[in-house]
Amino acid sequence: MKKLAIVLTGIGAIIILASSGGPSGAAEKPAGQEGKAVEERLGPFAENPISLRTSPDDLHVAYGAARQGQHILFVDGVEGPAFDEISSGSVVFSADGRHVGLMARRGASWFMVADGVPGPAHAVKPSSYVHFSADGRHWAYVGPFDGAEAVVVDGKAEPALDEIYKSSTLISPDGRHVIYAARLGKSWFVVVDRHPSAAYDEVATAWLTFSPDGTRSAYRAWKDHLARITIDDRVSPPYDQIDNFSFSPDSRHAVYAAGKNGGPVRIYLDDAAGPEFHVIDRAVFSPDSSQVAYEGREGGKCCVVQGGKPGRPYDAIKAGPFFSPDSRRLAYMAKKGSKEFTIVDGTEGPPYDSVADLVFSADSSRVAYRAAVGKQWLVVDQGRPGPLCDEIGYESMHLSADGRRIAYIARKDKTSRVMTDGTPGPEFDAVFGLTIHFSPDGRRVAYAAQRKQKNVAVVDGNVGPEYDDVRSVTFSPDSRHLAYRARSGQKQFIVVDGRPGPEYDLILGDKINFRGDGSMEYLAVKENYLCRVKHSG
Repeated sequence: MKKLAIVLTGIGAIIILASSGGPSGAAEKPAGQEGKAVEERLGPFAENPISLRTSPDDLHVAYGAARQGQHILFVDGVEGPAFDEISSGSVVFSADGRHVGLMARRGASWFMVADGVPGPAHAVKPSSYVHFSADGRHWAYVGPFDGAEAVVVDGKAEPALDEIYKSSTLISPDGRHVIYAARLGKSWFVVVDRHPSAAYDEVATAWLTFSPDGTRSAYRAWKDHLARITIDDRVSPPYDQIDNFSFSPDSRHAVYAAGKNGGPVRIYLDDAAGPEFHVIDRAVFSPDSSQVAYEGREGGKCCVVQGGKPGRPYDAIKAGPFFSPDSRRLAYMAKKGSKEFTIVDGTEGPPYDSVADLVFSADSSRVAYRAAVGKQWLVVDQGRPGPLCDEIGYESMHLSADGRRIAYIARKDKTSRVMTDGTPGPEFDAVFGLTIHFSPDGRRVAYAAQRKQKNVAVVDGNVGPEYDDVRSVTFSPDSRHLAYRARSGQKQFIVVDGRPGPEYDLILGDKINFRGDGSMEYLAVKENYLCRVKHSG
């Protein structure tokens, strides 16, 4: 039995829906969850929205709506400025969801618009969209100006050049710096904060980058068929090849591989050279930035180098190296002859016909991977092989944050089930591996599965009610509540602790947004109205 209470406010109608009782088979509702959903009507929702986009957290939405020959911008149901045209696919949000950009036309002029304010007018439609800085405070794009191009930052154009490489324009993570590649005549330049580099024949645009803290920059470019890497205005010697560049997570260090044709290749860590190899690949920093590991190949053999010291040789390095989250452990997968191995902390595991998908737990205490024995597969957990099956779900292994529990998909005789700590769960036609989640405290596990074309959520081995679709299975931060998206026929709703919430024509986005107190909210559409829905904790 459902009870409806409608309260009229100055901003619209708030509908409070309380539900008593739940569907058969639903998990019992924990104490403290009262099952209330508060629905706030934000405004009309266009039947055919133009360039619909939700914010990264799915809590805001922007789109264009056609009305009397114009396109109107709507943000969270609030009507904004009108344009003759809003370019399809051009609406973007900043990472924090607080700012909206788009491309629009008025008359014969095109504009980039940030937070409703148009930038400079362009007679020709720009070929790039708005890019926001990570904090959302700055925005940039490449715009056409009288046959030339210029980068526009916060509505102000930088000096025009013959060509700006569109995908190269970046704003630093701290929002203080801008970098891009540009051509003047036959020469290419890298421009950092309006300061052009020396002239080059070619610039590797995919290599233009900032350090994680935004204070450092780097790029690779060619002159007279030789490559150079520039890090913080320091230009390297010329090489035939430069690759494997990255800044450390703390931004203090930089690494790259370089060498001459027909000669050795070395790793350069802050300009200090490592041992020589014929090929170097997969250079990675540890999460704490204190170490670098990489693959080196020489004389038909491969090894992993850690701390400048080569490890034992193999015929091939299949995957890795991988550092554990705490940076204290290193693992990789290798091949010798017809057998494959996993090497963890320098110790070689048992040989298998194939190994794949190595994972560390969040606390770094546990490591697991899948392995093949003939045509069958098993999971090796802390060095112990599990039961054989026909297939282990690709990237389906999940470890709880404290490293105490493991779950994965095992398929046998055309049925799938989740193995949790060695115990098989119910059989299904399919289990959706990316939906497997442990609760933050590690005590509960949930996932979505399919049986006879119907989908269900499974919580701690208990199968929930059948729906036409189930996705976004999510625990609350305090581990007390579980929610997921569901669809029955044409109606969509959120199920919280086994109880379905109000039905909608559309629920926007894919995320379940729990707050610290166990409450949650989302955007939904009902009868062409946009609503913000909040469930109490």
